[in-house]
Amino acid sequence: MSQLNVTSLKHEGASGDNITLSSNGNVGIGTSLPLGDLTVTRSDAAELVLQATGAGGNAWFVQTGNTGSTINGALRFYDYNAGAERMRIDSAGRVTKPYQPMFSASRYLSNGNVSSNLTRFLWGTIFINQGSNFNNTTGDFTCPVAGNYFVTFNFNKRASYNNWIGAAILRNGDLVSSSWVPPSTLNDFAYCPLTLNVILACAASDTISFAYFNAYSTPSIDNDGNFCSVQLIG
Repeated sequence: MSQLNVTSLKHEGASGDNITLSSNGNVGIGTSLPLGDLTVTRSDAAELVLQATGAGGNAWFVQTGNTGSTINGALRFYDYNAGAERMRIDSAGRVTKPYQPMFSASRYLSNGNVSSNLTRFLWGTIFINQGSNFNNTTGDFTCPVAGNYFVTFNFNKRASYNNWIGAAILRNGDLVSSSWVPPSTLNDFAYCPLTLNVILACAASDTISFAYFNAYSTPSIDNDGNFCSVQLIG
C-alpha cells in the first residue's frame, strides 16, 4: 500500500502554505494551527462555500468576519444565487432571519355590523407582511411552507346590551380557536377585550384568518384596538 506523507501544501505563487495537515488529522486552510477537523482562516473574513452543480444547483456561503468587515463578528448564511443573506448569528448570539414568513396588522372599525355568522375580519394598517403571504382582500394568510405558526388575535369590542360577542381564528375556513364576551351588564358601550393565542401545525398552502360574530342579532357597534399576527416559528 502506497503512502504519501504530507504536512502542508503550497501553491507555487503563494507566499505561505495554503493547506496544513496536523498530526491529529485536522485540516487548516489559511492557517497552520487548525482548531478542528476543518478550519478556514483569513485575515478579514473566512467563508465556506457549499455548492450543488447541475440544473437548479445553488451555492451557499457560510461566512464569518472580524469587526472590520461587513459581517461584524457575526456568522451568516448567504444565498449566492439569490444575492441575499438568509440568516445571521451576531457576536452576542442573536439570530436574525430577514425572510421568515410573518405578518401583523391592526384596525379601528367604527360602527360595524356584526352578523350572527362568522364575519371575516379585514385589516386597516398592515405593519409587516414579510413574503407577501397575507391578502387583505380575502383576509387570508397563506402558509408558504409546512411548519408551526404562532397566531395572535387581540379583539377589543364595545359590546351591546344583551348580546354575546365572539372572536375566532380559522384555518382553511374551519374554527380552531374562539372566545366569547358575555352581554354588557353596565351599558351599551362597555369595552370587552378578547385575546386568542394558538400555535398551529399547518401544511403549505393552508390559510389562517380571523373572524368575529354575534350569537343572536346584528347590532351596530364599535370595534377598537384590534390586532393580529402570524409568524412561522419552526
